Amino acid sequence: MSSSEDTEQAVRIEAPPLPDHFPPVSAVTPWGLLIKYFLRVDAGGLFHTYPHRGGPFKTLQEAQDAIDSYHTNLCKFKYLGELSNEDRYVWHKLYWRNGTRKNSKEALDAMKNYKPTREVVKALLDKHNEDHLLEDLAYEFKKVMSYKAHFPRKDSQHECRSFSHLNVLVERGPNATKDLLFIEMTCKTDGEFEEYVLSCICVVSSDDDGECCECGDDVKHPTGVEYKKGEAKLRFRCGRRISAEEFNKFIVVRDEDWLEAEEATVRQQYRMRSFADGHGARGE
Repeated sequence: MSSSEDTEQAVRIEAPPLPDHFPPVSAVTPWGLLIKYFLRVDAGGLFHTYPHRGGPFKTLQEAQDAIDSYHTNLCKFKYLGELSNEDRYVWHKLYWRNGTRKNSKEALDAMKNYKPTREVVKALLDKHNEDHLLEDLAYEFKKVMSYKAHFPRKDSQHECRSFSHLNVLVERGPNATKDLLFIEMTCKTDGEFEEYVLSCICVVSSDDDGECCECGDDVKHPTGVEYKKGEAKLRFRCGRRISAEEFNKFIVVRDEDWLEAEEATVRQQYRMRSFADGHGARGE
């Protein structure tokens, strides 16, 4: 048996089994990153990442390692071992893992340019294509045309964390026929994972005039199809209110003078701590 075959067999033997119920489409948020990734498990048990980071992967750990590796390679402080202890301290305090400075325009742009709705829709469409459609009939994602998220109350009839109504432009077939889809995407919490499912998908036309208490005219809904109609609310709600701490941490962009002053403060903290530790070690 060749060495490559030995390695392949070792991988198959050592690969950890999947949990009893691993969600077909789920979300993971890598530590220290501003973005959310989505994972799809295909019929063969392989993991696909959205956004695409290589693969497909045989194990969840391989998929997570690929995500980490991608962002490590983007990082301008890729080799922390080459930094001084002080610079490493500054890095951990003031930088995201993708190498962008917290509260900088670069970090905000990186967050704004990522479109999680598009990625989870692509994952769900790929799952739907695999389960239900032949290759010539498979939907090819093009664009999210409209989107409305809903967050049911605790006493809601809808037993889920959230659901969303979307109109999505797709193409299918050798002639690239364009269709406008209505999609209802439901999110449930499954242990440590967020699970996403397509609870409704169908083509809509200009004649469709289905209703939803919360979407209004923002999204075109189908007629004669079962989907969550939403619930009338006594007051306006737009998801969870962001806290002042979260706003300052993720959204506020500071100017260069502010960023330089913050770095100077962090460096001073490190030097004072190092000085105190040195004196304590000598018993002074």
